[in-house]
Amino acid sequence: MREEDFSFFEEEDFKENLARYEAMLNGGPSAYLESDELTDIAEYYLTHGETEKAYACIDYALTLHPNSIDPLIFKARQYMFSGHLDQAQKICDSIQEQNDREVIFLHAELLIRKQNVAEALRYLAEQKAHFADDRKDLYTYLYDCACILEDYAYDDKALEWAEEAEKISGPNLKIMFLKAEIYCAKESFEEATDILEKILDENPYSLKAWNMLADTYFMREMYDKAIESAEFSLAIKEKGNPEALFAKANSLYHLGNFEEAHRLYTQYINDFPKTDEYPYLFDGLCLNQMERYEDACQRLESAEEFSNDCSPEQLQIYLQLSFAYSKVGKFQKALHYLERAKNYEPEGFDYFVLKGHVLLENGFVAEALECFQEAKEESTDRERAYFLIAVSFFENRLYADALENFYELLEFCTVQTESNCYPYMAYCFYYAKDEVQYLKYLERACETNPEGTKMVFGHLFPESLNPKEYYAYVLRQNNL
Repeated sequence: MREEDFSFFEEEDFKENLARYEAMLNGGPSAYLESDELTDIAEYYLTHGETEKAYACIDYALTLHPNSIDPLIFKARQYMFSGHLDQAQKICDSIQEQNDREVIFLHAELLIRKQNVAEALRYLAEQKAHFADDRKDLYTYLYDCACILEDYAYDDKALEWAEEAEKISGPNLKIMFLKAEIYCAKESFEEATDILEKILDENPYSLKAWNMLADTYFMREMYDKAIESAEFSLAIKEKGNPEALFAKANSLYHLGNFEEAHRLYTQYINDFPKTDEYPYLFDGLCLNQMERYEDACQRLESAEEFSNDCSPEQLQIYLQLSFAYSKVGKFQKALHYLERAKNYEPEGFDYFVLKGHVLLENGFVAEALECFQEAKEESTDRERAYFLIAVSFFENRLYADALENFYELLEFCTVQTESNCYPYMAYCFYYAKDEVQYLKYLERACETNPEGTKMVFGHLFPESLNPKEYYAYVLRQNNL
């Protein structure tokens, strides 16, 4: 069921039917309900995670109404979702009313899941003829086809069907939301933004539109706009609005406002504790940035628990746990999580560099040097490995070793990596009180990598100063 269908469960007729059915389960009188009413109850149970109750309800529906379409479709779809395509197809083929809309959609989905996408598209196009006599029926059919294609990530085709539906109905909220969702799936966030803003011009209190708009601005890295949209949403509905709260927290994190982002992630976790790993992970990231490493460990452990070792963010969880435990001196736990991260072998992940960093941070210098040497010899991205090793020495305040590695790197690296080295090298010479080399590399750093220079020099930067002007500022301060 799509999001807009869930509101049906709040209708009085449905609540009354559910109460009658549950009263029967609890020993009350038999409840005669139509097959579609019982299927709605099964859908309700399914959306609330009560699978066994849903299946029992469908069995009861088929006892009262053998061969009825709705419960058979439900049963076939559950087979389909669990990968039992043959059983699902058998039920689909057994239904007498093959021209029923839901039967058509089931057959098309089975074709898609069997990788017969072109055949599914031809089939859906052929079936349009059954609805051509009624514009409303045809619009509904086209809209539902677009939804199915979006569900299976055939976004270009979904957009074609949505636009064909729109030609019949004209612009309306339902089709505009669908097109915005499809554009988001296509990562065409500007087009999605335009549609959502048109929706809000007509419906300024649409919670869904404000939340989607916050997400599109976030994906466009327009974090101030994302926060503004989330705040409009929260002004409409402050409590029970997890989407807006999360969007605002994420945007604040990306703006570097870790204190406020942490406050909102904490509020989210307190208000919606039985969620997924993401708020715990992102709050852990905040706490690491705030150097509250013990607290970060707790949050990240919760993220690991929720992830059940199968999250798209599993690597990030393990790396952040390794980082946090290393910072609090629990290097064995840090190495443990690094080992777990190693299993994922993502592109660009260099196990020996990270292991060397953990060892160096915890005082095992000789062991760290061995890891770094192995990384230099075996890394698939030699330039990146050298850079990270140099930064590791820098972060551990071993500035002479950092400079040695940066100089090695400059012998073979690209211009981009060279510009990334300059701020660190300038700081190393600043620390060593070598004014000539400090000014030489600071000038290069401010010219080629001003934002990186501001990041490395941190507290030495005047708050309102343009990073490109820092070199001139230093000269003035030192009367040079």
